Amino acid sequence: MTNHYLHQIVGDIILRDFGEKVKRDFACCRDTSIREQLPLFSSKEKSRKTQLCKVDMLIISGNEVKVIIEIEESGMIPTKICGKFLTSGLAKYYIHYGEKEVLLANPILFIQVLSSEKIPEKSSIQSQWVNIGKALQRLGEVDGRKLFYKLIFGEPKNFKKERGEELTRSIKKFLETGEV
Repeated sequence: MTNHYLHQIVGDIILRDFGEKVKRDFACCRDTSIREQLPLFSSKEKSRKTQLCKVDMLIISGNEVKVIIEIEESGMIPTKICGKFLTSGLAKYYIHYGEKEVLLANPILFIQVLSSEKIPEKSSIQSQWVNIGKALQRLGEVDGRKLFYKLIFGEPKNFKKERGEELTRSIKKFLETGEV
C-alpha cells in the first residue's frame, strides 16, 4: 500500500479542526479499513459518464460542499495541478455511494496542498507553483461558480505546525466570511 504521509497529516488536522463536516478519502486516513472515495459529478446522475474526478477531502456545511482539499505528494506538474482545479470547478455534486447528492456551493474554496519534500533546494519548481497559484486565483469563476483557490506547499513536517495552522485559518475564514 502506498504511503500517503502528507495526506494523513493533513487529514488528521482537518478532522481535528472541523469534525463531522469532513469527508476524507482513504489516503487521508490512518485507519486502513476505511475505503471511502469522494467522487464529484457534473449532474445528479451518478454514472461514469458524469463523474469528473475524485478529491482528497471535502468540508460540508449547510448541506453544501464549501471546501475541497486536494493533496499532491508526487507528479506535481502544471497539468496535474491545474487539471484537478478545473475538473473540481466544473463539478456540480458530490455523490457518495448510497447517499443523496450534495450540491457544491457557490462560492467554494479549493485548497491545493503540495509536498516540497523531494524538491531540490535550488529548483525553480516552487516559484513555478507560486505563479500557477496566482494564475488560478485570477480565474475567479469556473462555469458560473465563484471559485477561490488557495495554494499551500511545504515539507510534511511543516504541516504539523505553521502550514497546518495556515490551512485551518484559511478554511475558518472562508466558512465565516465567504472570502479567503
